[in-house]
Amino acid sequence: MVFQAFLHVSIIRISIIIIFICNFSGPFLLTHLLLDKLKASAPSRIINNTALAYQLASIDFEDIQAEKKEFIPGEVYGQSKLANMLFTRKLAKELEGKTYTEYQ
Repeated sequence: MVFQAFLHVSIIRISIIIIFICNFSGPFLLTHLLLDKLKASAPSRIINNTALAYQLASIDFEDIQAEKKEFIPGEVYGQSKLANMLFTRKLAKELEGKTYTEYQ
């Protein structure tokens, strides 16, 4: 019984990590790895794909790994898309006035 509970919690944690890596960390890392090349080959564009799920999401920075609440895959998905949107907007502000463009 204890093992099943541990396994269930482990699967939830792994699911959260996978969803967040696929939808946020991957695009974030790729953008930063390519940023110097994009700047050098201006005019260039950075395009981040998102979904409307970000509009329904909020990120609880006090419980970023969802340890205090129930795991809801759609909610984690929305949070990852919201993080992607926030990153895109922040990057757009940083690159404002440059010869490359940021699209959301």
